[in-house]
Parts: sequence; C-alpha cells; structure tokens
Amino acid sequence: MKFLTPLLAQYCENDNAITDYSFVCIATSNPVYLAIKNGGFAPAFVIKKLQDEQAMNTWRVHQQLYQLLPDYIAQPLGTNEINGELFSVEKGVAGQPWFQIGQSYATTEAWQRLIDKTISSLSAFQHAVAAHPAWRATETVQSLLMKAFNGYEAAGNKTTPQLLDYYQLHLNNLEVKQQVTCTMQHGDFSLNNLLVGADSITIIDFEDFGMTLLPFYDEFNLALSLADENSDKFSIKRLIASCVAPSLNQTDFNKQLLPMFFLGFLLTKLGSWSASEKRQPHRAWLASVLVNYLNAPERYFD
Repeated sequence: MKFLTPLLAQYCENDNAITDYSFVCIATSNPVYLAIKNGGFAPAFVIKKLQDEQAMNTWRVHQQLYQLLPDYIAQPLGTNEINGELFSVEKGVAGQPWFQIGQSYATTEAWQRLIDKTISSLSAFQHAVAAHPAWRATETVQSLLMKAFNGYEAAGNKTTPQLLDYYQLHLNNLEVKQQVTCTMQHGDFSLNNLLVGADSITIIDFEDFGMTLLPFYDEFNLALSLADENSDKFSIKRLIASCVAPSLNQTDFNKQLLPMFFLGFLLTKLGSWSASEKRQPHRAWLASVLVNYLNAPERYFD
C-alpha cells in the first residue's frame, strides 16, 4: 500500500510528513484505505478507489452532502489518479465504529443518550436532504408500496398468503392513493454507518443513497440497528416510536400509516439490496423480522 504515499503529498503540511503514515485496507466492495499517522488511532485520511460509475456517484453525493451538512459529514478533499486508477481522499474523523460502541455505552442510561444522538443526526441529515431540490419527488404512497412488493418478488422471495393479505389490506387504504412529497433516503442509516465521538457523530457510507423515497425508511433502519444491539434494554416498539417521532411531528403523515411504511421498508430491504452473498446473514435476519411482524404487528406499533 506504499503506492498511496505520494497521493498524500498535497494534503500533508510538508513533503516530509508523508512518511509518518501507515495504511490499513478495509475489505469492502470498493477498497478503502485508512491513512493513520504513526502513534495515532483515528485515521487522518480515508482513501477510496473509485472503480466504477456507482463509486463516482457516491463520491459526488458525499461532496454535496458535505456542503449541506458539514458538521456530520467527513470533509471531501479531492480525487487523484495513481497508475491509471482514480482515488478519492477525505479527511479522517475521530469516532468509534459500531463494534466498539458497547465498550463506552454499557448502561441503559448511556445507551439512551446515544440513541438520542443518533436520532438527532438522522433529523439533521433529513433536513439537509430535503433542502436539495433534486433529492425531492412527488409520489403516491401506493406506488412506493407496490414498487417495494414487486422488488421483493423479483428477488425470488416467497409470497405467503399471510403476507399477500397484509399487503392487500394496506394497498386498499384510500390514504395511500394520495400524492405526497418524499425525499431520498440514506438507504442504510444504522449504527454500522455512524462514527460516534464524544461530542459528535459522523455519517458515512452513501452507496445506497437514493435507493428509495419511501417515507420513514431511514428511521426504521436505525430503529432495527438499535434493537439489534439493545434487545435486552429497549423494546422494538419503543425504538421505532422514538426514531419516527421527529419526522411525524414535522410532516402531515397519518400515524396510522406507519405499519404500512414498515412493511414497505422490510420488503425493500429483502429485495435486491440484500440479494448479494455477503448480505445473506442479514437477509435471513430481516426475513425473520418480517415473519415476526406479520405474526404480531402489535409488538411494533400501538
């Protein structure tokens, strides 16, 4: 990974400083390299290989989000070409990844503070997205639900009579035929994609940004990720209620539509999003959530 050293030259204070960094590679669909200053813990720079158009689009989204929400998004610094390959460089940020959070948030009270911080960060993110005209659209709730269901079936999932009945019940609701203003969702807003600092939260990973306009998608995603870590401390119903509360208070959506939005969320997650081999364990877990929800929706909503 020493081939990355010259790339840092224009971002370091002086040319001699580039030898003070070591590199760690994170194995993802697109290679990610952390440049860590010798003796440090948090990365000073994050370098990503822009190997296809999706990666380029993710980089452009990152740049736009930083302009709208600099307190929650890592600063993008630029792109550089090395040996014919293009890389993006962003400023590193301090913060714990999800798998280290438990060490600092061991009590129920500490987790409640963290939950409040994550919900605040989601609200800030959504306000920023809503301010971008190209990231808003008008849809009927019915069309969004039908798209989620069609994607679920196209991914090869089995449609049980119980699921079909529940889907048809919501599809026939008159309110779902009304047009509503929707905004693009992060697509995977969860503890996995938050770096938690003592006084900050940084939102990362925009590969799935815009994959859906389904209202409350990000809220449900955050709630499930919190429940996965805290099933012994907080009920899923309580976490969902907490995560959706800010958006409910700022929109004119009928609270009674939340169960339908949650169904759309689960169907979307079980569509092409989780079809890859690396997501099969998570897909199996989501399928179990869907079964549990259909069997006992009262465990999720009043």
